[in-house]
Amino acid sequence: MVVCFPFVGDSIGGSHISSLLLIKELQKRMVEVVVLVHQDGPLVSELKRQSIPFSILDLGFYEGSRLISLTSFIRVFQVVRTLRQLTRSSKFDCVHTNDMRMHVTWAIVAAVSRVSHIWHQRTVFPDSSLARLLIRLAESRIAISNFVYASFPGKLRQGTYVIANPVEEFDGCSKDISEYRDVLMLPRDHSNSEYVIGSFGSLTEVKQPLVLVKAISTLQKMVDASVVLAIFGIDKGDFTAKMNQEAERQGWSDKLVFLGLKRPVEPWMAACDVIIATSIADGLGRSLMEAMMVGTPVIAVNSGGHKEVITHDKNGLLVPSTPDDIATAIALVLNNHDKRNELIRSGRETAHTKFGLSRHTDRILNIYKGHK
Repeated sequence: MVVCFPFVGDSIGGSHISSLLLIKELQKRMVEVVVLVHQDGPLVSELKRQSIPFSILDLGFYEGSRLISLTSFIRVFQVVRTLRQLTRSSKFDCVHTNDMRMHVTWAIVAAVSRVSHIWHQRTVFPDSSLARLLIRLAESRIAISNFVYASFPGKLRQGTYVIANPVEEFDGCSKDISEYRDVLMLPRDHSNSEYVIGSFGSLTEVKQPLVLVKAISTLQKMVDASVVLAIFGIDKGDFTAKMNQEAERQGWSDKLVFLGLKRPVEPWMAACDVIIATSIADGLGRSLMEAMMVGTPVIAVNSGGHKEVITHDKNGLLVPSTPDDIATAIALVLNNHDKRNELIRSGRETAHTKFGLSRHTDRILNIYKGHK
């Protein structure tokens, strides 16, 4: 079986990490996977880091969300014609897409090439007439959570699989965790009396970055030690400046650090005392799953897919989306060692049993086999 995984290439996020985990596991199981990248960018660096073979197409793709104009149609037609020739010559059995731009581009390619298309929806389904039209061409549809599944147009839910994203086993770090922790605390004067709170993911409006900063401002007054807030991810707005301004206004901007995108991410997570997710619309919550696997307690806003990862007060804490509630939950975990250890133990168990890579791959392979 030959499975094509096309990507845009201009970004890397949780959906890409989940896809690459699946690709590597499929390759171990002797499935021939062809990775195509439409343009050079951050994803290419990650593919190289993970030693995953790929080809750069240097081709366009459809970026809109609505029915296309005549000009767009001509441009898309030219791309589709090229991809159709590639699809047929490569003898793909199916095309597995993982983000909206690839969904709408390759849905057309797969249809005209008479190749099975698997539409893997990893975010809330958009309000897009084009997406609603083209998803009907896909032979199989996958949603990463019940939250994402519920966002599908009513009739499209029937026959859609709900399969949670996987996380990789964590076997420890090649370097001592203290080395990563030292990086988080520099260039400040620091001691063992500091806590590190980590937030992982791109800075966007739905991630509520200013709510997080206000929560840490409140937390600083609730614990005996000082608190460092470490932000991991790409700023997709002007949030870095806004967060710095708010932290400076509260008098702790020297303890707000921006680390950007880090790969592998697991050692950085292990170096944190708590990981917090303040997004109000995560499809599932990959950072929570990864944190559970490495043994760092998690707290998340009680919204979206977070509720399918965390069972409140068992493997993590779910809280209202207010600074005071978030700060209170973090303080509880920092001050109560028994509760902290309970959350870590149960979190690891959840990561292994519910989000294991082997189980995830088994379910995907069963879908592939239905298209042979």
